[in-house]
Amino acid sequence: MSRKLRTPSSEPCPKCKSDRNIRPKLLMLVKYPPADGLGCNCHLGGLGIHRCNPQVLLAPLEQFVMGFYCDGCGIGYVPDSYLLPG
Repeated sequence: MSRKLRTPSSEPCPKCKSDRNIRPKLLMLVKYPPADGLGCNCHLGGLGIHRCNPQVLLAPLEQFVMGFYCDGCGIGYVPDSYLLPG
């Protein structure tokens, strides 16, 4: 059974802009982002390990991060605060 995440620190879904269908999810990041990223800084389609703050990556592989998943849109994403500047 999944729990819906409802905290002030969570960010709404970057696609539907809602927080109604958001839940926490362990996400696997790509080593390098695909060339056809969606253009959103927080969407995993355009997010590689090299853009994440190392403190949010989970050991031992450092390829996973605790992010969010929107059941309505079917996308996983991380908060902008997980990203390195630039």
